[in-house]
Amino acid sequence: MTKALLISAIAFTLTITLISSTATRREALAQSDRSAVQDLPPGHWLLAIQPIKTRGRVVDLSSVSSSVSKGLGVSDFTLENRSKQDVAGVKIAWRLFETSRRDSTLLKGETPAFLAVSLTSGERRVVEYPVVSFASIYRPLLHGKKELEGNYRIELWVSDVKFGDGTHGPQPTAFLNVKKASWKADAPVAFVEVKSKPAPPITQDLGCPNQVCAYDYNAQCYRCVPESGGTCGWRTCSDCANGRCPGLID
Repeated sequence: MTKALLISAIAFTLTITLISSTATRREALAQSDRSAVQDLPPGHWLLAIQPIKTRGRVVDLSSVSSSVSKGLGVSDFTLENRSKQDVAGVKIAWRLFETSRRDSTLLKGETPAFLAVSLTSGERRVVEYPVVSFASIYRPLLHGKKELEGNYRIELWVSDVKFGDGTHGPQPTAFLNVKKASWKADAPVAFVEVKSKPAPPITQDLGCPNQVCAYDYNAQCYRCVPESGGTCGWRTCSDCANGRCPGLID
């Protein structure tokens, strides 16, 4: 075999191996998605996971990515430190509601421990943490029925901030009746380690489409649906991201 033919044969083998490996990974992801969908309730319903419309005054949660493989749950979110202090950690709260009754909270929760995310003043980071998944919380919504109906939303926000100097204080919201808490620097605080990375630059050229990326159970796919103040970052039928229109509410 000549040298040229040998190189060609090696290149062909590597190409076939790469294609086979890619196909295997895709099939594994497809199987994971199918398994996750089986954990979801049947019926005619949509669900979007998104940040609240109002920016956090101290640390803002500006976008949320969700995935079917996470049980239709949070895969990562973007934080921005809007204060002049260094941040050592945050707690994330969430609430679930039906769009026909936005002021009525059906379910709510909060991370029990602070997420160990270091943020200098003005810094933005993407944090990987499964704050909540629809597959693990939907059952109280059935009320004894076998199928679920409705257009649901899960909103996330930063509910508490731990600063680098040892002080902290909740961020007041309309959904959790929290007050400024007195806190001793030597009091024990529970932290959980999380993965994070610098957030990409904010892209203003995408505009504000006033849409939200919602999972449609009947279609077994995420799709962009109209919603004031939202940005829809559709990726695939299994993954999407939701953000807030720039400057909507400050």
